[in-house]
Amino acid sequence: VPLRYLDRLLFVLRFKEGKKCVQEEDRWQETFNKIIHGDSEDIVKLVAIVAFYEASVDEVTLSNDVLNNARTCLQYILPQRSNQNFHRVLTLLRPLTNHDALRKEILTAEVIKTFMGLLDNVLRYPEADFGQTMGALASLLKHDDLDIPLFKGSRPSLMLAGQDRRRLTASLHVILPFAQTERGRKACKVLTPRLRHLAQNHQGRVGLLAVETLLELYESEEANTEAEKLALTERLLNDNFRANLAHVFNLFSGADDRNLSSNYDGHASRVLRRLFGLDDGDQVLHSAQKTLINHLQSAVAESDASERTAATLTLLKLCEGKTNSKLRKHLFDENITGAFIEQLKGRDSSLLGAHALTICLRYEDMKQPILSNDKILKHIVEMLQLDSFDDAIGQIEGWRVFADLMEMLMKEAYLTSKIDRIASEIMKVLEEKLKRGKPKDIRTSLVSLSILREHTHGLGKEDFWTEGLVGKGLEHLQSEEWKTQEEGIIILSALAQTKHGVQAIMPHIEPMVKRLLPMGSQLKISSMLGPACALRVLSEDGEGGRRQFMKLA
Repeated sequence: VPLRYLDRLLFVLRFKEGKKCVQEEDRWQETFNKIIHGDSEDIVKLVAIVAFYEASVDEVTLSNDVLNNARTCLQYILPQRSNQNFHRVLTLLRPLTNHDALRKEILTAEVIKTFMGLLDNVLRYPEADFGQTMGALASLLKHDDLDIPLFKGSRPSLMLAGQDRRRLTASLHVILPFAQTERGRKACKVLTPRLRHLAQNHQGRVGLLAVETLLELYESEEANTEAEKLALTERLLNDNFRANLAHVFNLFSGADDRNLSSNYDGHASRVLRRLFGLDDGDQVLHSAQKTLINHLQSAVAESDASERTAATLTLLKLCEGKTNSKLRKHLFDENITGAFIEQLKGRDSSLLGAHALTICLRYEDMKQPILSNDKILKHIVEMLQLDSFDDAIGQIEGWRVFADLMEMLMKEAYLTSKIDRIASEIMKVLEEKLKRGKPKDIRTSLVSLSILREHTHGLGKEDFWTEGLVGKGLEHLQSEEWKTQEEGIIILSALAQTKHGVQAIMPHIEPMVKRLLPMGSQLKISSMLGPACALRVLSEDGEGGRRQFMKLA
């Protein structure tokens, strides 16, 4: 059996659908047994054994002789970096470790010793196989029943040595998940100085992984005294370290599409709370902590989008929950809400600012400077004009931000009158977008309309927003100019895509029809073209509109 076919089969078996396809084949188990017990080469049998276990989901039993031959083959090829099957054997270690029986019978102490010898050789003489070897090591470290002496000798130091980003990244991808385990957290503590160096001197993947690993080790940090906490915080004032830290919090909070590990937002919050003494009562902030906050606040106004986003979301973490009252007061006194309001003015930063204000509005002690600012609603109108809510902050959709912000604002009774004053401006923005007739503009308007209907309660009317836009469309139809009439047709046709739009348009269909009857013959022909086309379009916009049109006709 050609090895390349088994390689492809093993890849397909990584997926549930692949396993299902294999299991649906006639006599598939018999086929595997023929290969495994036949006269094929040992490497072919080894790959077939792993594939058989992958397809059988551990529901298979092989003789000791077969497994011994597989182990001998693996142990023979593993240290030979020049062997043509070396890379194939390294690749096999990941699926092989997934099965208890194979780990027990093939990955014996002698095989592990052979692999560690290979690792030592790769660390001393790194070549193109470095990354693949690290991947195999990561697979082995996932299982507590395998005794992997990773921290014997100088192995960890060699893994993180040098400046080659690809090698450092591959090594950190091994160390990070290991540091997330109980045994790994203690063992990795010796790497803290090197991890700090990487976090302070590297940006990109290396810096981010180094910081995330340090966060895992943070609870093991000896930072119990004020002097130790001060020293730790001062290290965070390093520009690269601070930027990497903020980016990691950004990732944890779900505001970045990338994913470094399986860690979650809770750990980021826990580390920040520890860093600022939030779990120790109303502890007074020391100078280094205040300096760090000032650095973050300065970054909120940065032109660099990634740094601005990261700093903003880190500060929002400090505002969350039942936080240290002195910290919340410090943030308030530093006018943090003013910094977020300032972000609303920039096209690139407005959505981030709106999201930040939505978070701040959840807390009573941060509402006042936001609600008392008369320009916030004006900024929201400008954001609608500029399609700012069409964007996203990582995984946080802009329209979700708009909906949450409007909901928070409308909980304050006296803001209703302010919304009423700018309603005409919002209506004008939506009208202009609908008139353009472009799919993107229509979508923006309809989404905005849906949110406004839900959260502004019609400003005392049954459906203030939809009826207002229908009225604008009808006004355009009464013009003698075809271009203006066409805009009215586009508006009404777009609104007819929604249930509420149809309901608002229906009462106006009969007057439109009457304009075309003999009693309307005094009208100029040009005045009748718009209503005629509008009725034609509306009669094709859904079954409800068609039935109503036919009934009136």
